[in-house]
Amino acid sequence: MKTKFLWTSIVLACLAGPALADGAVIDPLSQCPLTGPAVGQSEACQALRVTFRDGVDSCMQQLKVKASVSTDDQFTHNSHTNRARMLICDREVRERMGLAD
Repeated sequence: MKTKFLWTSIVLACLAGPALADGAVIDPLSQCPLTGPAVGQSEACQALRVTFRDGVDSCMQQLKVKASVSTDDQFTHNSHTNRARMLICDREVRERMGLAD
């Protein structure tokens, strides 16, 4: 019982340390904008952006293929459906990559 309490206390102290620190540690990838201009971004940020963009592109292609199979082209290829696909895929890829808000 005492060892469980000791280990639990150690784990909680380690987890509470960053929360109680004066300055929060900022993950450099959290400051990486996934959209917009990539001027002045680090190589890690640029690699993250490419991975994100590739994920969104492949997701949008999959949704477009599914839509083409289920309906005719009149309703599957217009600005509204493309925007909806982009928003769906953006959120899905962010969640898959662990970057969701």
